[in-house]
Amino acid sequence: MSGPSAKERKKAREYWSDDLIPAPQIGEFGLSLLDALAADEAQAEVDRTEIQAYSE
Repeated sequence: MSGPSAKERKKAREYWSDDLIPAPQIGEFGLSLLDALAADEAQAEVDRTEIQAYSE
């Protein structure tokens, strides 16, 4: 189970940059943080799915 796809990272990046931080001010470091956040959220979704499947 790998991390989020490029499309998922882009979607998360657009969501977070549009709502929280003006996109031009994020910079590469901010984008790497957004990528990490997207990966964490994708892993959390996998974990929730596995827990739900196990508990059924």
